[in-house]
Amino acid sequence: MGTASEELAHTQIGGRTMDLDGRAVIADYGDPREEHVRVRRAGGFIDRSYRGKLHVAGPDREGLLQSLTTNDVVKQAEGTAIAGAICTNHGKVQSLFTCLKRADHFLLDLDPAVTAFTRDFLVKYTIIRDATTEDWSDRVGHVGLYGPEAPGVLAEALGVRPDDLPAAPGEARAPVTEGPLVLATAELVDPGFELWVVREGLKGLWDALTRAGEPKGVAPFGFTALESLRIESGRPRYGVEVDDEVILLEAGLTDAVNFEKGCYIGQETLSRIVFRGHVNRRLCGLVVEGAPPAAGTEVSADGPVGAVRSAAFSPTLERTLALAYLKRGLWEAGTAVKVGDAPATVADLPFYTPTG
Repeated sequence: MGTASEELAHTQIGGRTMDLDGRAVIADYGDPREEHVRVRRAGGFIDRSYRGKLHVAGPDREGLLQSLTTNDVVKQAEGTAIAGAICTNHGKVQSLFTCLKRADHFLLDLDPAVTAFTRDFLVKYTIIRDATTEDWSDRVGHVGLYGPEAPGVLAEALGVRPDDLPAAPGEARAPVTEGPLVLATAELVDPGFELWVVREGLKGLWDALTRAGEPKGVAPFGFTALESLRIESGRPRYGVEVDDEVILLEAGLTDAVNFEKGCYIGQETLSRIVFRGHVNRRLCGLVVEGAPPAAGTEVSADGPVGAVRSAAFSPTLERTLALAYLKRGLWEAGTAVKVGDAPATVADLPFYTPTG
């Protein structure tokens, strides 16, 4: 969580800590199922300062990212964020991130598992370019705010009108001077916001959200609820569903790649899959009878067909959900399989959308 996050005194309001890739995070504040339900019903906010932040600057910053990453940062509008990845020559994923474009720099938001690799990879290729890549993870505080009441709570916390906030997913705006940069997102819960602020301003932002959220039933939640929300939304996370043995398109991450841009690492493989072939396995949803299976549990249908990558009980749907890579031919919703000894059926992703 870092020094500034520790000042939020999570443990004083019942926060229980856990380790995530070497960084301390709050697992929950006592009841992760209730936290999940609250976010869907009204809203909630979470300290995400454990995530990595890379600052990419210099005259050649655009060319650097354009040549190494899968999405098109040249056509990306200033003040927006897009998904991106770094792949191997065979299209396998080495890093996933959100890429925010500002007037004089890019800011990459990443899982802690890939922050160091991504920094070192970009630094390696800046030798022949006039660009710099710096790790700003300890300089940037990050709060996620999601749920139906999120726009009203954030507007009150910042002292602005709801219309002053970004609305379209991927749009970023700083509604108040020296306040947080607000990024609208629908990745986990719609509406939702990612709030990035200098570390010194993190406690003040957290306290303002606490005051504004209390009357509306919007309160802090932890990483356990965040994961169940993520699984409901069918979004893969690096180090869980995605790693350097997974081809980007196997994970369904089409929003992280642009097929019309110039050369980048892995382009040939990804383009060949889209225009002349197909993947032989794909990340699928499973509805499983019984308790959540452990990661690695075998999925079978007349023999092994895959393995569970993550699973959680969904308080929204009151079912156990899992994400797993399945062989081609088993992707149709309703297909019967087994997860370990438990019956399961294949489901379309996402499992849940706000409109149900």
